[in-house]
Amino acid sequence: MCAHADPEAPATIVPLTALGPGDVFEVKVYGEDDLSGIYRVASDGGINFPLIGKVEVNNRTASDVSDLIADGLKQFIKDPSVSVFVKEYNSKKVYVFGQVQRPGTFPYEDGMNIIQAITLSGGFGPLADQNGTFVTRLVDGVEQRVEIKVRSIGEGKATNFRLQPGDIVYVPETPLLTAADELGRVDSGARINGIAAGLYELDLAIFADDERHALRKLQHR
Repeated sequence: MCAHADPEAPATIVPLTALGPGDVFEVKVYGEDDLSGIYRVASDGGINFPLIGKVEVNNRTASDVSDLIADGLKQFIKDPSVSVFVKEYNSKKVYVFGQVQRPGTFPYEDGMNIIQAITLSGGFGPLADQNGTFVTRLVDGVEQRVEIKVRSIGEGKATNFRLQPGDIVYVPETPLLTAADELGRVDSGARINGIAAGLYELDLAIFADDERHALRKLQHR
């Protein structure tokens, strides 16, 4: 039996920059160095903060977390000023594959763009279609695919493209190189045979010329 969601129930929207398990962030409490530090979100979505104890941060933004910590510190500190800076989004990934040096999965960084993703993957491969790169993104449950001219971005001819967590970056081969490579595989044997035949004909011509030269010498004796 399949379960069906209540059509009238509002969908839970999680911000793109929301924290998740494995993410790392820095907390700075103004004037309180002992309370400032770097934290990693546990698998249960929380952290243990001095004086306050466990703080649930899963699916919350950095701004939300700073407010939570500030509220928790009010019973210990007068008017606490708290700032939160995300250092690593390990719970969110982007995927890069195709004609790059090191295809793989990479942690998403806040404000990450396609140039950064290609750089993390080691740069383009020799056959990469640098202006034919595709980004696939899930929008409202539907996959959308857009072509990005990465080379033009690098040359300053196009604006950079910002990625989102879960984006798939695919770099195909350059069509012309692909066709030429295929043609080379098909015709390589014929070209080699043609070169060999040409060299053989050249050898015959040289031999015939030498033979005529020898006959002329005999006739003059």
